[in-house]
Amino acid sequence: MSVDKRPAGHDLALISTQQLLRLPDPEWLMEGVLPKDTVSVIYGQPETGKSFVALEWAMCVSQGQSWLGKYATKQAPVIYIAAEGGSGIKKRVRAWMTHYGVTSLDAMHWQVVPLLIREDDVLERTLEGLEDDVTGINPGLIVFDTLSRSFSNGDENASQDMVHFVDKVIQLSTLKRTAVLIVHHTNATGSRERGHGSLRGNVNTMFRCVSRSQKPLRVTVENDKQKDDAKLDNVYLEGTLIGEGKNASLVLLAGEPPEKAKGPTVPAAMRKVDMLTLLGAQEDGYSWGEWKAATGIDKNRFNRRVAHLMQEGEIFKDNGRYYVVPANID
Repeated sequence: MSVDKRPAGHDLALISTQQLLRLPDPEWLMEGVLPKDTVSVIYGQPETGKSFVALEWAMCVSQGQSWLGKYATKQAPVIYIAAEGGSGIKKRVRAWMTHYGVTSLDAMHWQVVPLLIREDDVLERTLEGLEDDVTGINPGLIVFDTLSRSFSNGDENASQDMVHFVDKVIQLSTLKRTAVLIVHHTNATGSRERGHGSLRGNVNTMFRCVSRSQKPLRVTVENDKQKDDAKLDNVYLEGTLIGEGKNASLVLLAGEPPEKAKGPTVPAAMRKVDMLTLLGAQEDGYSWGEWKAATGIDKNRFNRRVAHLMQEGEIFKDNGRYYVVPANID
């Protein structure tokens, strides 16, 4: 349905309510997880399984195979940009194929060097390559693993640089009508994704991977942003070693949720990282009393933690109000 009714020289493109209600509903590439033709981010600290999850999502989409036997996919070609190199990732691919009895991944296409999409003409040349009559691919999903290795010489904490990166990725998604998934790291405290907040502000979907144990690897996938639909309930995964010797690698399978504590318990005191996250969410900062009340921590412990955060340079005080140091927000 065409909705562009702009007269010559005008920027407005108004539609009626009836036309609005007839616009197509969002579609899923992976049901309840990855929307089609949008940009998503999966992030976590080191060794939390974020690249394992991204890789398994990609291979499931390429095969039209449900993830964990629960989340249906629409089969589509996939481009996986393993910007940190392909030597390590090949063991993960082999283990996944062995576990699921997959003999070929013909719809998976790999790039094992970075695609520096912020650099001049890279987006344009990429689009030309995808549309080439001989080598062209019409992907349903493109994965950037990781953001930092795809960012070129910019500063992830700088608004201008991050907006530039996100704009290029959104253009790629829009012009090719493909979903894009970005694998990313957390900030130093582990409280949120690293870099400027314009990343979260401009993508559709965000997932956080949290490790509950390393041996065996137990991971919780938390959906902390889903722009146009309900958030996915937490997904619990457990690593299973497939293969032998140097060729062995983990495959993440459905796991059990952590056991709830039995009997009456006393709520644990809020951690410093959570205090920092709470403060960072307040653009106008907190007074001492407001911050203490929001944390629920006793006075002496609260004062010790504030003093430690000040000493570590995580926060500052201005006109009687506390704020997170900008480098720890952006």
